[in-house]
Amino acid sequence: MRRAILPLLIVATALAGAGPATADPVSSKGAQPLELTCDGTVYHVVIGSGGAAHDLDSTNVFVLKGITVADPTFGTYGFSTPGFTAERLTTCTGSFVNRLGEPAPFTAYVLVTPRSP
Repeated sequence: MRRAILPLLIVATALAGAGPATADPVSSKGAQPLELTCDGTVYHVVIGSGGAAHDLDSTNVFVLKGITVADPTFGTYGFSTPGFTAERLTTCTGSFVNRLGEPAPFTAYVLVTPRSP
């Protein structure tokens, strides 16, 4: 009887301490913190190796669909993903530090998930 109770206690203890599974974008390899301003709201995000930006204060994910960078050293460059209209995307601005340590402002066009009603 005692041998049957011990495994049950181990499983119960493990389940009691188990929470929802979550990914930790802050600790992921190559994670880069960034501040985005979208429609007047400032978001503190982390960009992981997959390229999506994870909002640190909510479950929002900002999926990059286009960007224009005005880099003082390397010039203006960017890209856009075809098939997305301006109505479906949110415009965000921010700045990152280029390889020479200079600020490089950008405008990003993102799909925010989950989408607000």
